[in-house]
Amino acid sequence: MHNVVRKVKGNADIGSKRGTNLEYAICTICTSDYLPQATAALLQAAKYGKNNGLYILVAAHVATNKQNEYLNKHGITVLSLHDFADDPTIQKIVTKYAGDYLRWALKPSLILSLLQSYENVAYIDTDIWFVDKWNFIWSAVKGHDFLVTPHRRPYNNRYVWTDGVYQAGFVIATKSGIPTVKEWEQMCLWNCKRDFVNGLFVDQKYLDMIPAICKCKILQDKGCNVAGWNTASNPPELVNGQIFVDQDPLTFIHFSPSAEELPEILHSIRDSYNDSIETQRRALKTNNALYIKRVAICVMDGKKNASLISNKIVRAEDAEQIIATLKQDYPDQNITCIPVEVTDEHSSE
Repeated sequence: MHNVVRKVKGNADIGSKRGTNLEYAICTICTSDYLPQATAALLQAAKYGKNNGLYILVAAHVATNKQNEYLNKHGITVLSLHDFADDPTIQKIVTKYAGDYLRWALKPSLILSLLQSYENVAYIDTDIWFVDKWNFIWSAVKGHDFLVTPHRRPYNNRYVWTDGVYQAGFVIATKSGIPTVKEWEQMCLWNCKRDFVNGLFVDQKYLDMIPAICKCKILQDKGCNVAGWNTASNPPELVNGQIFVDQDPLTFIHFSPSAEELPEILHSIRDSYNDSIETQRRALKTNNALYIKRVAICVMDGKKNASLISNKIVRAEDAEQIIATLKQDYPDQNITCIPVEVTDEHSSE
């Protein structure tokens, strides 16, 4: 097993980009096209919770120099896979996985790296949206190694048994939890794919083991991790102008794509969330003078001539990563790219 201390190029601890022996870091992982979502999520988390550093790991391609300048001005440090070129475990993960699977597999690695300089590291998905103060969560993890957040799905929802009890979109690890994060990293290196037959679901299903192998805090506050998958069984209510879920004030929402629709009481928050992403998209685009080509990724069935399964217009530079993910999800199907007549991002508006 590799050493705990993680080094980036230049033999500097990754946390030294902010400082050392600091208390709280918040991080996320995205591809370059999701920088607006990642930026909005981190700034919103920082608005309501204390932190000493905000980090985005761009797992496919890199941010431009102007995007880095914009993000650094807002207190966000941008990392790329090049920063981990000397880490053998991370390089094995990069070699083994691509697309979404790479992002998911890198999650414990990023947390482990930041724990070299921070006492507590929170990972949030780019679709986590805080609406109230959450320092009580930092306080709750003190004296523990790890914090997990339940999905709160009813037991007769099949996804409880396939996707896991806990949500990997919001976790916290402390310095004492480094051995646990290393164990999680090794699990992801071993198998970070959808394999329901063998009881595996990317990085997330492994979290079911965490309370059994360390001193783990389970976040029981129902105002946290409110999402389309749990609002039917835990409906939010408006009380004296404030939203509560079973007497707990609403703290953060997970806007993950879900078959279940969010209740109307949360629609205004969703609109605010989308507006914030649009603000960051325009800002980052303004700071990005790259010529951006686009392609449509078409997934056909195994016969190569039947109905279209999906059709997604993406940046040409991101197509390779997306196709790699789709090929792992649909190994028997034909995946192709078709150029789209969009020369740059401004012409699409």
